[in-house]
Amino acid sequence: MKIPKAVRVLNYPYTVAFKEGLIDPDKRGAIGQTNERELTINLDSTQHPAAIGSTFIHELLHAVDWHYFEQTLFSDDEREKKICLLAEGLCQVLSDMGVTFET
Repeated sequence: MKIPKAVRVLNYPYTVAFKEGLIDPDKRGAIGQTNERELTINLDSTQHPAAIGSTFIHELLHAVDWHYFEQTLFSDDEREKKICLLAEGLCQVLSDMGVTFET
């Protein structure tokens, strides 16, 4: 499956782009970023191809989490851990179904 250039979460149109040198809010390198206010998902173009699908799903889950569950009582760290686990599990299920991700 080719990573789409746009995706909808609820009624919100997110653009998806590949960029090099992403930096997260803690000033560390990042392989993906979601900006819920600007409706963008950025994926690091230099990451290993095997990680692209999991990173895309991870960032997509951040968008879903924001629009569906933003008011939950989970801390940011708890939400990040859950999203990491969900993304890896969902990527494995899709991989077992024969879905591959391409840039």
